[in-house]
Amino acid sequence: MTLWPELESSLVRSAARAIPSSARPSAPRGLLRRSRTTLGAVLVTAAVTAVVLVVLLIGRGRDATSTAIADPLARAANAALHQPSLFPRDHQYFFVRTEGTEPTGMSTKSGRTINAIETLVTDRWQSADRTSLQRTRVVAMRFESAADATYWRAHGGPHLQVGATQSMSIPAVGKYYIDIGRGELTRAQVLALPSDPRALYARLVPSSSRITQLLRHASPQVLAQIAKLKSEYGSLNKYLAWAAFNAITSSFEQSPMPPAVRSAMYGALALIPSVKSIGLDRDLVGRRGDAIVFTDRFRGIRTELIFDPDTSALLGERQTAIAKGVGFREGSLIENLAYIDEAVTNNLSVPRIQRLH
Repeated sequence: MTLWPELESSLVRSAARAIPSSARPSAPRGLLRRSRTTLGAVLVTAAVTAVVLVVLLIGRGRDATSTAIADPLARAANAALHQPSLFPRDHQYFFVRTEGTEPTGMSTKSGRTINAIETLVTDRWQSADRTSLQRTRVVAMRFESAADATYWRAHGGPHLQVGATQSMSIPAVGKYYIDIGRGELTRAQVLALPSDPRALYARLVPSSSRITQLLRHASPQVLAQIAKLKSEYGSLNKYLAWAAFNAITSSFEQSPMPPAVRSAMYGALALIPSVKSIGLDRDLVGRRGDAIVFTDRFRGIRTELIFDPDTSALLGERQTAIAKGVGFREGSLIENLAYIDEAVTNNLSVPRIQRLH
């Protein structure tokens, strides 16, 4: 959960007596993980395109990033408006295929743990109204030593051998996960999200006056929580920047969204302080794209997003440990994920799809 929903809900609970019940928004929770996309059923005019480009290239005062970052994000924001919609109807499935590597400590039949890096291909069919499915296949496994590899072949679990496949049913939840404000949103609520990057950013990061208003009614426990965040991150603004970045990347990964909202997401990325452009990079499967990074020094993790600015396709995401004490060796990859295919389909079969470029 990002800071703003967490902070907002904590403070609103503390200030409940001071806020009229008619003004309190409903707050759905939780949902499916990992599925991103292009989308929509929203008609976008040239005027919207112009707004996106102006916001990105001119910026928003001290919150705006440099033009070096805004340029590829502006192109991606503009491209999103002109891509075919992949926002499914509630009864349809959004299909996405990913390939990813991650370090894993795997238990053996003898109780010994073997450290390995496994490569997984995951197919996921996600629907709001129908039971969804996730199918994961182990396609490769690399061990720290030849001895570990031999031991695993003799004592490893059959469900984690190369070639093994696991399937998991996911109950229908009737909503879409967009990490803006309250998490789970109906189709109508997703379509109603702001298409203006600044308006979307404001949903992620509260204004100083809004924070002041809420803190005025906050309990001592909430005030202590805020003080702790300020101490850990150096300032509340630094935590809010991480929260906004995390909310956008989570939304890209976990659910489809309309073209105008997708465009606004790219625009909002350009408004987040500390987001930096690192130029061209390659994703896990070798595709080239523009890359931006956000470094969370408190958690010791650097997150990189690789995207195609000419199509708005998110190609890959990479997380790297940048400090000791985070459970991984400094400099090691925590996750390296590539988004391979995506489509809207009416049934639980792999659709004919055009590979993401």
